[in-house]
Amino acid sequence: CLSVLLNLLQDNTINQNYFKEHPIQELPYLKRLNKLFKIDFIHDEYWSPQKMENIHLLLQIIQTLTSPTNSKHNIIDYQRAIRQYVRELAFNKISKILTSSIEVTIADVIDGSAENKRFLDSVMNNYGIIQQSVLYNLLNVMINGRNKPFELRIAILYFLRCYLYQNEFGKNMIISTLSYQSEIANHYTLGSWLINGYVINDVVASWCSSIGFSCLIGGHFDKTHKEEMLKVVISIDQSPINGKTLMELSTDLLKNVN
Repeated sequence: CLSVLLNLLQDNTINQNYFKEHPIQELPYLKRLNKLFKIDFIHDEYWSPQKMENIHLLLQIIQTLTSPTNSKHNIIDYQRAIRQYVRELAFNKISKILTSSIEVTIADVIDGSAENKRFLDSVMNNYGIIQQSVLYNLLNVMINGRNKPFELRIAILYFLRCYLYQNEFGKNMIISTLSYQSEIANHYTLGSWLINGYVINDVVASWCSSIGFSCLIGGHFDKTHKEEMLKVVISIDQSPINGKTLMELSTDLLKNVN
């Protein structure tokens, strides 16, 4: 059934409009899809192949409904309606095999939607000693996930790109933490994750951080903010590189390229 639905919705504006024929807050079909998220994932130790396929198809349906190839009106409507799924997707213990698809799905739901990005900023992980945002946890995996699948780290980079797109608040939030030093041992900030990834001996982390910085200073970011970012003096504990600007760090890295 989900496979048929996916094929009917792909690149078909008429069917997508039919899918949301009622007021967007009361979408009957989306409510039915929502029941799949109400399954008690947390206590499921075993995922059958069919269950994994069902969730994968559901993620593809959400990506199809929020695809940039759709009409702007449909994208906005579906992003608003699907926003409720972000919390479920972010913290449900869904099979690790589907993790990359989940990050791409969340990225598509927030891409170009300031409303959904603000909602995502409010979603916190309460499982650890210190509450952290979804973005913080994902950057941690992207930078320090040497043992994680390459596809997952790239999916998180795509998520970061979608989050920063036309998001001045998010860009300022990260830039303000580039040189922040926490008094809590081993506690990092969004900015320090990117800096660490930029200078550590991990090609994937360094490349992802480089793209992340490009997203920070690209787009509609004005000249003043770009200069402000480049003037930030970065000092990381236990790092051989201390008290340097991002420009100086970049120059050092280029000099050391084999």
